[in-house]
Amino acid sequence: MPTYLIETPHTMEECAWSLKQILDHGTQMLDKFNWGCMDDEHRGWAIVEAANKFEAQDIIPTILRSKARIIELQKFTADEVRAFHAR
Repeated sequence: MPTYLIETPHTMEECAWSLKQILDHGTQMLDKFNWGCMDDEHRGWAIVEAANKFEAQDIIPTILRSKARIIELQKFTADEVRAFHAR
């Protein structure tokens, strides 16, 4: 199953509200996220497995989706990296 990085940016003013939106979807949802807020980087990041980007988007509370970014992540083997540089 593909792996996705979900990034949910928010402003300092939206911080407590954004965290509450995630918590309102359950403590399991809150546990998926890491936050940069205490370092003045008001974003949350989660790495999730989903069938596709649309399923990954469904993980995000609706009110936060318009600002969210969803990035499909890949892992490369050492042989693949060597092949990239051999081209």
